[in-house]
Amino acid sequence: MDTLTTIIKKDTDFVIKDTLKNTLSERHITTETTTHKGDNNCFFNLCDCKLLSDLLWPLTVVLIIFVFKKQVQKIVDIIGDRIKNGSKFKFGRDGIEIGQELSESQQKEKAEEEYKTTIKEPRTAEQSEQTISMNDFIPKYLGIERRIFEVLLKALYPLYKIMSNRKIGIYEYDLIIDTLDKKDYDYIIEVKYYPNANFTKHELQDIAIKLNNMRQEYQRTADKQAKPAVIIVINKNIDSDVKAEIFKQLNEPFNDKKYIKLLMVTQDDIKNLTRSNIVRFLEE
Repeated sequence: MDTLTTIIKKDTDFVIKDTLKNTLSERHITTETTTHKGDNNCFFNLCDCKLLSDLLWPLTVVLIIFVFKKQVQKIVDIIGDRIKNGSKFKFGRDGIEIGQELSESQQKEKAEEEYKTTIKEPRTAEQSEQTISMNDFIPKYLGIERRIFEVLLKALYPLYKIMSNRKIGIYEYDLIIDTLDKKDYDYIIEVKYYPNANFTKHELQDIAIKLNNMRQEYQRTADKQAKPAVIIVINKNIDSDVKAEIFKQLNEPFNDKKYIKLLMVTQDDIKNLTRSNIVRFLEE
């Protein structure tokens, strides 16, 4: 490697006088400063080599991308697909979070729609007395959703990431359990509140078909398999035969008769759900 040497000379004159201002002597001093560029020892002394030190960080980044190129490409493809589909995402401390979190007003609108699809118009005076009003239903439904979210968070976090009230594509998801790297699939969960445990086969199958469509949308957006599940909250216990019939009706539209997972729980028993209860419900 060629070297360049620069020598800087500086001359300084000193005049010494006595107390009567008579000149006694003069002194002349020359100083030299030498600097070197392109030192031949640069290869062995990286700290002194500006060129290599400037290249060190970019080379490290390139090396990381090369080693993890499959993972990087997958992330880039997922983000690209989401942007094309108009889906929202953000970077959180646990990784990329998909979907847009619903605002309070959007959650209220969702609860209003839930009331219209789950609470039937009363036909008799007796039914009218037993039917809950929309004003009473909305805070109870939102409170139930929140309590279930908190139970899941307490039981499963941080091994799993729990998300609530997310909009992905055209669908609004009550709960999403992201299994992170532990499994090849996540869980999407619909929360239904039936105060009087009054539902029909037609309503249950509508829930199942919609949930299946939501699963497909989630898989396209998240690039990960998902399993659907329903949590039905009621005010009083019902017998096991009724639960079995509801499970059967939910899965009737599908070849896999255990396709959609089902958990039925009373409002009072939500707080008693444990990690083992939740895992058993999801894995059965």
